[in-house]
Amino acid sequence: MVEKGILVVDNNPVFLDFMTELLGKEGYKIKTAEDGLKALQILKMWNPQFIFIDLIMPQISGEELCRIIHSRFKSNFAKIIIVSAIAAEEARRNFKDIADAYLAKMPFKKMRSYIIRILNDLEKGNIQKYKGKIIGIEEVYRREITKELLVSKNHLNALLKSMAEGFVELTHDFKIIYANPAALIFFGTSEEELLGTDFLSYFDEQYQRAIQKLFKAEDKYPESLGEDFPVLLKGRQILIRRVLVDNDMYQSVGIIIHDITERKKAEETIKRALKEKEILLQEIHHRIKNNLAMILNLINLQGMYIKEKKVHDILTELENKIHSIFLIHEKLYKGEDIVTVDFDEYISDLVANITRSSTLPNMNITTEIDIAPGLLNVNRVIPLGLIVTELVTNAFKYAFHKKRHGKIWVTFKKKEDRYRLVVGNNGTSFPEEINFREADSLGFRLVCSLTEQLNGKIELNREEGTEFTIDIPL
Repeated sequence: MVEKGILVVDNNPVFLDFMTELLGKEGYKIKTAEDGLKALQILKMWNPQFIFIDLIMPQISGEELCRIIHSRFKSNFAKIIIVSAIAAEEARRNFKDIADAYLAKMPFKKMRSYIIRILNDLEKGNIQKYKGKIIGIEEVYRREITKELLVSKNHLNALLKSMAEGFVELTHDFKIIYANPAALIFFGTSEEELLGTDFLSYFDEQYQRAIQKLFKAEDKYPESLGEDFPVLLKGRQILIRRVLVDNDMYQSVGIIIHDITERKKAEETIKRALKEKEILLQEIHHRIKNNLAMILNLINLQGMYIKEKKVHDILTELENKIHSIFLIHEKLYKGEDIVTVDFDEYISDLVANITRSSTLPNMNITTEIDIAPGLLNVNRVIPLGLIVTELVTNAFKYAFHKKRHGKIWVTFKKKEDRYRLVVGNNGTSFPEEINFREADSLGFRLVCSLTEQLNGKIELNREEGTEFTIDIPL
């Protein structure tokens, strides 16, 4: 039941005291609210006969409050009177759809008679005379500074309304006090139904806890939630960005809402495709490895029946070359990365295998490996592995035929804008009369060809044994 009471909503305490004194003497029960949120709380429990609302207020504006009251409290018959200090600046606007009367805010002595007259007319049902009019506008004048501020505010509102992203403003207890059109789409409701409600109530409990943690962050820089921890709103996956608004007179939290549903779906599709590709490549590596293992076994079996040393040596060299490729596919199949190989581990295993197959009785040859740690792309590992195989095998075969002990070394380091591979030994020096670049040896032709394939350069040092240096660009 509508009570003979009046609710006054204004953030100016002096005006609230003035209205309380004036209307109390007229026999009305008076309640006051400093902002729109407090007004909505009062209206849940009380049905006044009249509501006076200021247009400019913190949190929910007077215009928004009028719309909310019409939407949520349709069964109540309270008459709404807008009382505003910006009447002259807003004279062109029409508020007849949201208020029963519009009174310009003026000096209190002059306002008394206007307020009493409006209340008497509205009680008698004389409503039509106030529609579309601003009462008392002749008592005030337009202020240019206020006009400029209103233009700036309207410009900002236009920008917010044109945003594709949702934007909501919240109090520190999560009450929604502003929402742009895009945000209304996210929440699936109207502005009148959304404002003043609890932001957290639109999310499941697990998301509520994450949002609360986001709000508790002490720094004032924008933070986000939803990229790694999925947040759902009305079935859509969203990214929330928090922006704190903090000055001497006003504090709130701005929330920008991005719909990332389609992007996340696309990312998942790409992830699945990449995973399927990885599985396929791993299977390819596995099959190649098995096929190479079969070839190695066939060569090994064939070697058991060959008595001629020259032919046997050729098969051993061939076996070492195939094994260098076999090792790569084995590591790619077993590893998590399907395109890169731990080069240090690979060369160590490769040289160890060559040593086992090439060491003769009573031969004491040590190998030293110094490879910079890191992964190398398979497109480089294969030719480098074949080069190392050929040069190390050649060292075992020719550098130590006069002495049965010595050292072979392999190093691989990054040098400014290039990689440097060094394969050397302290055995018999490479013959001066032979130009390795033009040698008839298939092995050296292969080494030179693979170096060119890597866009590299190869040099030979014969001063103390034999040392090949190969530089390739990064």
